[in-house]
Amino acid sequence: MRRKKGLEIAKEIRKKDPTATIVFVTTHSEFMPLTFKYKVSALDFIDKALGEPHFYERIKSAIDYTLASKGEMVSQDSFYLETSLSQIQVPFKKILYFETAPTVHKVILHTVDERLEFYAAISEIEKKDSRLYRSHKSFVVNPANITRVDKISKILYFPNGDSCLVSRTKLKGLSERLTSL
Repeated sequence: MRRKKGLEIAKEIRKKDPTATIVFVTTHSEFMPLTFKYKVSALDFIDKALGEPHFYERIKSAIDYTLASKGEMVSQDSFYLETSLSQIQVPFKKILYFETAPTVHKVILHTVDERLEFYAAISEIEKKDSRLYRSHKSFVVNPANITRVDKISKILYFPNGDSCLVSRTKLKGLSERLTSL
């Protein structure tokens, strides 16, 4: 089996995570122009031949920059909820809906790729972010991720095949919210 080169791995990383921070640490700085060919948009290209203080300074600089920029992205586009018993942080675009859990005082968060159960009240969730919409006494939805509304059955559908209820009284408000997206 052939070992993959750094640029090939970086290209795969970029495909899987378009916002990933990529820094090359290499003895082959002559390959730097190839990063444009591979379209990996690396943050930095650090030469291993740099003296130790400069090398570590560049590494630290890349880490500091990444932490600062990722921190801004997380805070701007994440749903964050902290209760006395739970702390939840999820990228908002991944949220499908919240539902009351069978266990008293618990809520289930359905995202694109996971299901989280935690202690909270559905009314708390509803007030936490204006982009969310209370579709039913048991559900709070992210309208941006609704793919279909069945007005007869009063069911909302999501990209991953999940569905939840919308009450008759909330249907009009949800329709207005969806048209304003």
